[in-house]
Amino acid sequence: LLNNRRGRFSHTRSVVDGDHLFYSTVDIGARLLVWGETGKAGAGFIDAFLGYQYWREEYEAFGLKGSAVRPNSVKVITHEYVWKSPRLGARAEVELTGLTLRVKGVLLPMASWRWEDVHHLRTDLRQDPSVSAKSDDAFWFDLDAGWKYTVWRGLSVEAGYRYWRMDSNGGDVKFRAVTGTSNLKVHDATSERYGPYLGLQYRF
Repeated sequence: LLNNRRGRFSHTRSVVDGDHLFYSTVDIGARLLVWGETGKAGAGFIDAFLGYQYWREEYEAFGLKGSAVRPNSVKVITHEYVWKSPRLGARAEVELTGLTLRVKGVLLPMASWRWEDVHHLRTDLRQDPSVSAKSDDAFWFDLDAGWKYTVWRGLSVEAGYRYWRMDSNGGDVKFRAVTGTSNLKVHDATSERYGPYLGLQYRF
């Protein structure tokens, strides 16, 4: 009920068994700077781009441990998150001996964020959904860096590391009880993703 996890009245952990993720991006950009001779060490370029991103994910949680206990065969919560935002980014590549270094950064300002929960065991809450929250001032950024190796002409493989962070920057939340709806404020909702990646690319 308060920020920084103060005023917490319960705490549980669940197993996330079902998950669905879909996202789509559309970008248009231009090459700002080119140097060196393509195919030789030291050559490279910098691009800038604008675009739009749609992101939707859904999770199903089973079982409870903590303030309440339920077996893992019981579905307790379904979460759905939707992000919509313009994109502003830049990328750079530098050719080295046999490898190409790639770096990319993307900002997603003024993002629209929506979150809905269905609390399947809460008889005091509605099920269509039980809780909903939104923010039109959310923020997202992507950073990644990696190495690319050209196997044959336009065919290449790459490997690197990626870090993504989303922040709601506050927002509004509704608890939809069967007897009425309570309107409150979201103090903060964040999500982070990070880890190595592998890719295969063909350019023609």
